[in-house]
Amino acid sequence: MNIRYLFSIGLHKIVVCLLLLVVLYGCVQEPDRFLGKWERYDDKSAGSIIKVEKIGDKYEGKLLKVSGDLADMGFVEGDIKWRHVDSKDESHYEGSDLLKGVDTKGAVRYKRYEEVYFELKNDDILLVSSYAEGEEEGTRQKWKKLSW
Repeated sequence: MNIRYLFSIGLHKIVVCLLLLVVLYGCVQEPDRFLGKWERYDDKSAGSIIKVEKIGDKYEGKLLKVSGDLADMGFVEGDIKWRHVDSKDESHYEGSDLLKGVDTKGAVRYKRYEEVYFELKNDDILLVSSYAEGEEEGTRQKWKKLSW
């Protein structure tokens, strides 16, 4: 057998393996930090849990657990709290937040969605604001990522 022939077969296999590794590495994506379960904290709705999923090219947040003021305002498990959420960059999102109003007996009198801004402060803290950055007025929700 010719040594050059054996060497060319071995080199060919190495080149193919390297090309496969490059292709596989290119297919690996970082996990989407916005997806998952988030728990509200540091306000009167603390303990509420929302699950964020990607629906098509947008995100949606469905309530899994409702606590405190959210329960008092007529929110229930399964409500789509956040909808039509678009990614602006890796840490900023814009979308709509469900608001409800109740009468003195607790019956829901209105539902509407308001534009909000989402900011991932790091991998496990999410701030939701009803105002644009730099404005003084508005509401702010704080959510922490759950690992389960």
